[in-house]
Amino acid sequence: MLHIFCHPKPWISPFLAIQHATINSWKVLTPPPRIVLLGNDQGTTEHARRLEVEHIPDITCNEWGTPLVSSIFSTIRQHTHPDDIICYINADIVLSNDFMQTVAAIDKTKDWLMVGKRTDLDLDEPMVYTVDQIRQLAIQNGKDHGWSGIDYFVFPSRLFSFVHPFALGKFVWDQWLVGNAFRRGINCIDASETVLAVHLNCDWFFQGKTTSNREEIEKSEEGTRNRSFDHYQKTILTGTNFETKRESNGTIIVEPKLRTITTDDY
Repeated sequence: MLHIFCHPKPWISPFLAIQHATINSWKVLTPPPRIVLLGNDQGTTEHARRLEVEHIPDITCNEWGTPLVSSIFSTIRQHTHPDDIICYINADIVLSNDFMQTVAAIDKTKDWLMVGKRTDLDLDEPMVYTVDQIRQLAIQNGKDHGWSGIDYFVFPSRLFSFVHPFALGKFVWDQWLVGNAFRRGINCIDASETVLAVHLNCDWFFQGKTTSNREEIEKSEEGTRNRSFDHYQKTILTGTNFETKRESNGTIIVEPKLRTITTDDY
């Protein structure tokens, strides 16, 4: 069983409709995963019940009420076994069964981390679309986000025994996780070729309000503090040494990454 963990934003507009659409996409994956919502932000208890998924409320937050990534990953370890396969994912990512097929193709006898690029999609009223319709719209109208945005992490539960107390959603923490695994010699797998992860575009949630101002977050005390921790970061491209491919018969394989990295990739 795959264990999907997520700390959603408060269940207010525009996040409410997006989070319902994404979590419903996880619920129809085959085989069905365990889904756990973390935290106690506005509406999480109610909507976990409505969506019929698990809820663990006790996540430590900083002085601004932002969940700490260290507490999230500690909680994941506490509620899983060391060999369980975990997916930590942001609450605005639609998945479909190419994701599950890719996870199934990975050699699980060693420690490993799977990440991949996302496709950004503007979508009005996301709850009225099926997963297949969202996929098709992403193929037609979506935009490749590039190598820097990392929205899902798949790994054995034992992998991250230590994580800095990053403020969730205030940058740096995602690339730090990849850099940490890469530096430790873990097999880091780029699943971009076989997983279409659709990101439903929306604003950030910052200190009690929505904002589209990235610079405001980066220059805030939370953003500055995140950057003050061990600042070894890697993108999906520079921090992965394996990649997934789909063969002509549909089989997904994992092979060493051969692409030459240039300065333009950073």
